[in-house]
Amino acid sequence: MGLYSYLLQRLRKILHLHLALYKNGLVGKENVFVSALVLSLFFICLTPFNVLSLNVINISLTSPPIHPNDLGPT
Repeated sequence: MGLYSYLLQRLRKILHLHLALYKNGLVGKENVFVSALVLSLFFICLTPFNVLSLNVINISLTSPPIHPNDLGPT
């Protein structure tokens, strides 16, 4: 999944959450867009770190295991 589609997916989830909060009367009408925008910017700023950590996890899961003989003499 590309970075752009990942960001759009996160934004869509945030907007759905805030619309659900608005429908249940937990946030006011004027606060829905502002809070969704703030949360979206927050998650977009964190996305490079999330993608980086996902790549590190992916690399560690897909790399072959290290054999003790590969480490050299101890």
